[in-house]
Amino acid sequence: MILMVEKSDQKVYRRRYMKYAAAGVVVVAVGGAGYFLMSNQGEKGIPVPDTEDNMKLCRCPSCPSYTGTPLTGGFYCAKGKAKEEVKKLGCICNYCPIFGKYGLKTGYFCVKGKSAEVSQ
Repeated sequence: MILMVEKSDQKVYRRRYMKYAAAGVVVVAVGGAGYFLMSNQGEKGIPVPDTEDNMKLCRCPSCPSYTGTPLTGGFYCAKGKAKEEVKKLGCICNYCPIFGKYGLKTGYFCVKGKSAEVSQ
């Protein structure tokens, strides 16, 4: 599985391309804006227990994608994808207490599915 890292501190500039290519890391141009680091060695998913305490911490109902799409449910990092089609209008997973509590590294679990099934 290929994981794209979008953190600005991990941008790879053209002059460093060969260094990363030799290390077995794939580098892809994105819209001419630069190169981003990609790896096919994504970590396994991180499970989030489906507990009442964790559900109380969930921030899904205040997410722009949740409020901009008629979604039902929530707590997608533990329960899985939304049943409805999601309009990607922004993701606040990284602001959720669950994100930090379990060391999650990606978002849009309403689209991707349970955190245990998504490479982190």
